[in-house]
Amino acid sequence: MDLIKNNPNNFCFTAEDEEYFHILKNKNDGLINCLEKIFSVNQKIHLDDLVIAIKKTIWKRQKDDLINELLPNAIVVQFISNYKKINKLTNNFVSYIKCEKKEFTKVEKKSLPYLEKLNIVEYKELVNYLISQGEKRGTCYSEIRYSPLFTKKRDDNGNQFITLIGTDILGFQKTLSFDEIINYLVTISSTEDEFLKRLRVANDKGKNGERLLNSYFKKIKGKEISDFKWVSEKHPGAPCDFVIEDLNGIVSLIDVKTTTGDFDKEIYISFFELSMMKKCEQYLIYRVCQLENNRGKLYRSENMIEIANLIINWFDSVPVKVKPTGISFCPSILNFKDKIDHPILITDISNP
Repeated sequence: MDLIKNNPNNFCFTAEDEEYFHILKNKNDGLINCLEKIFSVNQKIHLDDLVIAIKKTIWKRQKDDLINELLPNAIVVQFISNYKKINKLTNNFVSYIKCEKKEFTKVEKKSLPYLEKLNIVEYKELVNYLISQGEKRGTCYSEIRYSPLFTKKRDDNGNQFITLIGTDILGFQKTLSFDEIINYLVTISSTEDEFLKRLRVANDKGKNGERLLNSYFKKIKGKEISDFKWVSEKHPGAPCDFVIEDLNGIVSLIDVKTTTGDFDKEIYISFFELSMMKKCEQYLIYRVCQLENNRGKLYRSENMIEIANLIINWFDSVPVKVKPTGISFCPSILNFKDKIDHPILITDISNP
């Protein structure tokens, strides 16, 4: 152990209270090659994208179902954060010090100018382009999947796109005002997938829960919140039900999940909603349960951005031909501000 620790070529770091070593055998080491290849394409990379890219170098050598056991995200994050050539920037972005130019594969070489020109393309479009350049279909799929240079992204409807790692794709603007967010939601509401539309129409309980929340927000307006808007009342295709602004000017998107049953009854979140959770600064789940006679219990989740990122990253690991539409799970896996023993009792003040 001392020989490993004292070798200047080896890199020691701690993750999850365990000591790990990156043993540098030679200059063609996989992880170092991966880092230098990535940063020769873009000089600033978000930590989340970099973690996935590094894990791809292991995916290529190991069975996919073993990768999380072999290399959990926390270990990769610590490796990146502590590596001597990594320069930490703000907002979870990092850069690389003294990057050497690396050789690219044929698929990477042909894809680079194409992606640099178009910025973002559909997965199939890139494959078809590479085939037109003489590459075999199977090689294209394999290279795109495992190359650290490519980042898979999905749009609000679950369609898969490819960008170069580090490419800044404009999305939901976190600096929008309350009124601008309302206008944005109204504009994009027409893009909602048909499955979610049918789900909304079929779920009358959901509307009853929203009516209850609408009355509740009216009651606390000026006391706990400064303003609110029931967006889905007139725009059922919107990826949230309410937008509220608290007394400090913080704007939150609210999705209401209603049941006449107990708190732990499964909730469904569409990919459209997950995409919005990932993009916006504050997105909360308001869980209304035991709904009966215009009364119910309310639980408020903490910000959903982290779990949305986790689920969407998991979706991105499935084969390209699979198009996830959403996910169902027990709400108890989420963190709620209101303890289960102390929910808020809400009553429809328009129907006492």
